[in-house]
Amino acid sequence: RAQAMRGLQSAGIPAAFPLKPRGASRQVMCGFKTAGIALLVCMALLDSWVKRSAVGSSEHTFRVAVVAALYVVRTGLMNCTYPLEESLLMDHVPKSARARWKSLDSISVFGWCGSAALGGYLADRYSYSTTFLVTAAIQLAGTALQIPLIFITRKAESPAPRAAEGGGTTAPLHAAPAGPEAAGGGGAGSAGQ
Repeated sequence: RAQAMRGLQSAGIPAAFPLKPRGASRQVMCGFKTAGIALLVCMALLDSWVKRSAVGSSEHTFRVAVVAALYVVRTGLMNCTYPLEESLLMDHVPKSARARWKSLDSISVFGWCGSAALGGYLADRYSYSTTFLVTAAIQLAGTALQIPLIFITRKAESPAPRAAEGGGTTAPLHAAPAGPEAAGGGGAGSAGQ
C-alpha cells in the first residue's frame, strides 16, 4: 500500500509542468505549496469527522478513504515543486557556486530526522491533528519566505536585448560572454563593425 501511495504522489511531478507557463515557475511553486498546506489543514480538521464513525463500518472506511485521498493529493502537490525549486536555484546561482548551494540545499534532509521525532511526540501527546496543524504552520512560514522570490527573480529574468543579427540567445545574468568576442578577438559577427 505504501508503495502504491508513493507512486501516486510522484505522479504530481510531471503533472505540474504542463501547468507552468514560461517564466511562471515561482507562481506555480507557491500556488502548489499553498494548496498542499490547505489540504493538510483539511486533513487535520477531518480527523474528528473520521473518529465519529464506527471502526469497521462502511461509513468509517469511506471517511478514511477521503482523508487518504487528500493525503496523496497534498503530498503530490508539495513534492512536485522540488524540480521547480532546484531549477530556480540553479538559474540564479553562478556556476562556480552551484556545488556549494546544492550541498547547503541537501542539508535540509537532516530536518526530516528531527521533524519525525517531533511529529511522533506531538501525535502521542496530543493527536495527529495537532501534528498536521504544526506541520502546516511550519510549511506556511517556509512558503511565505518564498513568495518574495516571485518579485525578486522576475526582475532578474527580464529579457536581455537580443544579438544584433536578430536571433541568438540570451545568457544568464551571471554568465560572462563566451567565445572569441569576449577576448576582443572579433569573430564572424564582428566583421565590418
